[in-house]
Amino acid sequence: MVAPSSADLTLRCDLDEVARADAWLQEFCSGHGVVEDALYDLRLCLDEVLANVIRHGYGVGETGKILVTVACPGDRVRLEVRDAAAPFNPLDASDPDLDVAPEDRPIGGLGIFLVKQLMDIVSYDYEDGENRLSMERSLRRR
Repeated sequence: MVAPSSADLTLRCDLDEVARADAWLQEFCSGHGVVEDALYDLRLCLDEVLANVIRHGYGVGETGKILVTVACPGDRVRLEVRDAAAPFNPLDASDPDLDVAPEDRPIGGLGIFLVKQLMDIVSYDYEDGENRLSMERSLRRR
């Protein structure tokens, strides 16, 4: 039986859900022959984005749902994270100054910088009351 080319997962606004999302992503990717380096990047980015939505979008202890979609169109993996927290485009944040010592840098911004470095395409949209962050990673890149 051929694995479906896409899948959805609905999460609660709870940091424990990040581990569930990680296991789900690994299972999906194993059924699609996603190479190890791409899977590592995808896992790291999904973890970062979900933690940010939970901590900063909704707020820890608040209620809210997060919908994650993964798809394998051709030689790419596409992740989309949707939530109904306040509109926030993480791509508008300035990249951190990596020439400054970590202890002298302001807190925040390093995670989305990492996402932008590891993914080939990252885009944001706010539509119908939802934040939508899309990330794509080629399977052929090393």
